This record gives sequence, structure tokens and C-alpha cells, in this order.
Amino acid sequence: MDGKKNYSIVPIIGLIVFITVAVFFSVNNYEEVREKELLKNNLEKFSLLIKKEMDLNINSLHAVQSLFGVAGKIQRETFGNFASRMISRNESIQALEWAPKVRYEELKRYESEARKDFKDFKIKEKTDSVMVDAAKRDVYYPVYYVEPYLGNESALGFDLGSSSVRLKALIQAQTTNLPVASAKINLVQSKESKTGVLVIMALKNRENKDAGFVLGAYKIEEIIANALKSSDFFQNVKIRISDVTNEKEILYGDATEQNHALSSIRFDVAGRVWEASITSRESNLSLKSYFVLFFGLALIVFTLYGEWQRRIHERRLIGLNERLQSEYK
Repeated sequence: MDGKKNYSIVPIIGLIVFITVAVFFSVNNYEEVREKELLKNNLEKFSLLIKKEMDLNINSLHAVQSLFGVAGKIQRETFGNFASRMISRNESIQALEWAPKVRYEELKRYESEARKDFKDFKIKEKTDSVMVDAAKRDVYYPVYYVEPYLGNESALGFDLGSSSVRLKALIQAQTTNLPVASAKINLVQSKESKTGVLVIMALKNRENKDAGFVLGAYKIEEIIANALKSSDFFQNVKIRISDVTNEKEILYGDATEQNHALSSIRFDVAGRVWEASITSRESNLSLKSYFVLFFGLALIVFTLYGEWQRRIHERRLIGLNERLQSEYK
């Protein structure tokens, strides 16, 4: 009889443990699903904010394109005044530029014309991180107007066609007649080797012939920073932006975590596919699942304590009963 009493609590403890573990995993799974939905929803909002930033940038290019469309050839000062108003509204713009189509036989004339404002002007290219005179080729697309000039001096005269990344974007913009974003570039304007992206739009003259390009050089860090500061959610997360079109080249974030993501979303940016990923986040899981464990443990302790008290009381009664029996003998 006593043996049965000793083991009668085991099934109860087992049942409590089973229920506690089952509820713990159920609550924990619910919290993980809820966390994934939260990450996904916030990434969708984040991607829309990036697209909004890029749309603002592209709108500034449309305005410059329209200026050339209405006025035809415009003066450097007119371009500068117009572009500076665009730039003052958007801190992610590194520069707005015009690059005419210059045939080899026109090279000297364009250089001579530009030297009226910039005495050392040359059409150039970048070789081994050094600016040199552009090599001979049939057509050049030099940055002929740039605003602001201060801080972008090295971009003036740079032949966009000398860079394979830039040339590919030029050809695409010319072919599609749509705004085209380039792959990641090192901004030739920046002295700190900052990365950026070009958005390029083709120009047509009044005879509907190719007349070069208008383009914006944009700082990727500023674009992402403007999007991030629009939501408190991203203060405790790490973000990675990659260019899927260019074999997931990292545009922003830690490249060492390239194969790890808690959540990702892809979206279009001027003809390219970008991917935004959350690579880590400070733990923000609810304590509900741990409360279940605590409650189960507390229930087990309470049950054991109750059983311990019951046995003490039982022993006292047995002892009392034995003393009473001995007194009557």
C-alpha cells in the first residue's frame, strides 16, 4: 500500500512535464512565425522607402532631361543653376551631369570649348586608379557639365564609355529609352572611395538622334540611411542590400554575412533587381514561452512540496496512532 502511495505522484509529474513541454513549443513556434511576419512586413515597407528615394532621384533626372528637350543645347551656367535646385532638395545626390556624344573627330573642339571655363580640361579615363588622357576610340561620352563642380572636380571630363560598368548602363538606357541604374561603382568624385550608383537617361535632339545622356551619381549610403531613419524598427537590426542583377554584389552592409538572412525581399530599381535582407536583430522575442516553462516548473515544485507535506503529516498520524495503541496495551 505504501509503495503505491510513493509512486502515485510520478504520473502526475509526468503529465505536468508533458503539458509544459507541449505548450512551450507551441508558444515558441507561434512567436517565431509572428517574428518572421514582422520582419517580412517591415522589409516590404523598407523596400518601398528605398524605391521612393530612387523615384525622387529619377524625377530630378526627368526634369533635367526636359530642360534639354525644350531648350536644345543649353549653357553651362543655365545647367548649373537648374541642377543646383534639384540637388538642394536631396542629399543623396552626389552630382547631376550631362555627357554629350562626342565623336573622335570632334574631340579637340569639345576640349577647346570647355577650356574657356576650365583651362586644364581634358577628356580622360581612369587607369589603375589614376586619371589619364582618354585612349583613341570612335565615340566618347565625357562628363561635360557637372553640378556641383566643387567636390566633383575629378568627374569633369571623365569618359563614361571608358568604364565597362558605365558603358553597359549607357547602352541599355539608349536602347530602352528608360531610366537605367548602373551596377555599383566607385564614385570618381569622392576622395573617400565611396560607393554609389548611376542612374542614366538618354537624350534625343530635335531630329530624334542620340545626343548623349543626363545622369545622376547617387550615394548608396545616403539612400539607405534616408530609408532607415524613417522607421524605428531598423535601429536594432543589421541590413544588407545586394544587387541580384550583378550576382548579388553587396551594395550596403556586411559582406561576411552574405549567405545568412533572417528575411529577404527583392524589388526593382530602374531596371535592376535589388535585394534587401535582415542579417541579424537584437532578440525581441516575447517571454511567453519562458513563462510557460517557469509556470510548469513552479507547478512541479508545488506538487512535490504538497506530496512532501502530505507524507510528513501521514507519518505524524502513524506515529500518533502507534503511541495511542501502546498506551492502551
